[in-house]
Amino acid sequence: MKFYRKIADYFFHSFFPVRCPYCGGLITPNRIACEQCQPKTEPVNVVNEVDNVRCVSPFLYEGIYKRAVLDLKFQKCPDYARSLSRYMCCALENHFNISDFDRITCVPPSKKSYHERGYNQSELLAKEISACTGLKFRKLIVKIKKTKIQHDIDNAKERKLNVRNAFAVVNRYADEIKDKRILLVDDIMTTGATLNECCKVLYDSGAKSVICTTYVFVENKDMKGDKDYECL
Repeated sequence: MKFYRKIADYFFHSFFPVRCPYCGGLITPNRIACEQCQPKTEPVNVVNEVDNVRCVSPFLYEGIYKRAVLDLKFQKCPDYARSLSRYMCCALENHFNISDFDRITCVPPSKKSYHERGYNQSELLAKEISACTGLKFRKLIVKIKKTKIQHDIDNAKERKLNVRNAFAVVNRYADEIKDKRILLVDDIMTTGATLNECCKVLYDSGAKSVICTTYVFVENKDMKGDKDYECL
């Protein structure tokens, strides 16, 4: 299966070249960064815990990692998901046994964000991790309440209130949640408010355990997180 995927990748990328998520330079499909940038990447592979959230992330939200995830999220670079997800897989493997998970899912976007962006960056990351690990991907969660944009809110308490009761599980997948071990994927962990709400609805639906993973995390939970994307 992996062999055929590699062949398909080379054909696809001959028409749609792969770019390094850290400098934008062209790279071959089997690389996760260019020869200049890859040696500069230094994963920290940290597990952060807050409320219901236990989240493993390979990088701090700074420097080239910050630029890469913001380009994925806001600058129409969905192809970066493959490279970024590889570091997430390695971080997961450093702390957990991948075979212990039953399903992989992602934080859902608002309809407005999805239509403006054309994709859900968290879903792209989750699907890449799914392809790499063999975990079955399902859209288990949906956003049911209109909220303010999280990166426009500076205060951690206000962020938590903003997303309270904003998510629900998809009814048709209820049987795939009960007594299952779920891997929940997002791009950035700032205060953990969004991840916490998503974990809550999964636990309320009978999930045995929920572990989260993001590409980057904000070290100081009172920081503004991804708000400064507006300066790009």
